[in-house]
Amino acid sequence: MAGQHGRRLLDLIRARNPDIEQIIDVFITGFNAVYGTPGAESWDVSIDDWQRYEFLGDRVLSLIIVQNLFSRRDVVLDEGEMTRILARVASNRALDAYP
Repeated sequence: MAGQHGRRLLDLIRARNPDIEQIIDVFITGFNAVYGTPGAESWDVSIDDWQRYEFLGDRVLSLIIVQNLFSRRDVVLDEGEMTRILARVASNRALDAYP
């Protein structure tokens, strides 16, 4: 998602108090402009494509968590500790509890 939508999305994500609704709206607009139906107000994806994006999103979330665990400066975690934390943080139960 290049260009204007991508830059605006990054600005919104990096804001001091990110507005999740605005982030979602800009993402959908940019996604549809590049991959779907420009101007559509919801994601223009099939069920099969949705599952593929869900799979990708799960991997991206795991990568972000692992990167943060790996680069901690206050304590060095070994592989087993990072694996246990990742499993707890990225679980459906933990994510369902997130507001």
